[in-house]
Amino acid sequence: MAKKNVVITGGAKGIGKAICEKFAKEGYDIIIVDFDEAGMLETKKELESNGTVAHAVKCDISNLDNVKEVAKLVEKEYGYLTTLVNNAAIAPGGDPKEISLDPAVFARTMNINVNGPYNMIISLIDLLLKAKDKDQVPSVVNVASTAAFSGGGGSVAYAASKGAVVSMTRSIARFFGDTGLRINAVAPTLIMTPLMAERFKDDPQGLEDRKKTVPLGRFMDVTEVADIVYFLNTPSFIHGEVVIADGGRSLSV
Repeated sequence: MAKKNVVITGGAKGIGKAICEKFAKEGYDIIIVDFDEAGMLETKKELESNGTVAHAVKCDISNLDNVKEVAKLVEKEYGYLTTLVNNAAIAPGGDPKEISLDPAVFARTMNINVNGPYNMIISLIDLLLKAKDKDQVPSVVNVASTAAFSGGGGSVAYAASKGAVVSMTRSIARFFGDTGLRINAVAPTLIMTPLMAERFKDDPQGLEDRKKTVPLGRFMDVTEVADIVYFLNTPSFIHGEVVIADGGRSLSV
């Protein structure tokens, strides 16, 4: 049987790194895509030290020409792609009202969070469909956010971008399901990442207050996001769905 492989954007750290580690444990070859070259190469080194075949491509996913370089590497090394995980995204920081009224912030957020996954899908779809020739079920998993439904996430730009990811997931599922391509998304919230820790390093009470908004009484761990991504990747009849993983926050009125 042909080796299974996966392209994971934003794999240098945080959620993306956890996703890389999860797929590596399941026997996949990993293609890490990130703009953070140093972090990406560190992740690659760690994966390889555990016996995983890993590749790294520095890429600005908002730039279609950059993304085409990812496709070239996958074509050269494998000739097909089993799975694409669109995880890379940015979340602008600052006063929500102020940054929400900044057109430059909005444009940059949409370019990375929406155009990025779109660029990845259209550039790799032919290679994904070739996985069927290897008796594999090609799959795309997008990492969205509960901000798509709540309007949160710290800015209009972020919420709008994640709403677009949800709609894109469902639309591609509708129009391309008959090709054999499966696509789903996960919408997590309040994840304990290095970015979260850094943002609240001088405000421990603020961090604790946010934790109290979660009925489960804790933040989500990056490994839990990775587990859901892998579950959605597993061949099944789940298609065009968005799994909300919020620890029950949406239960609050």
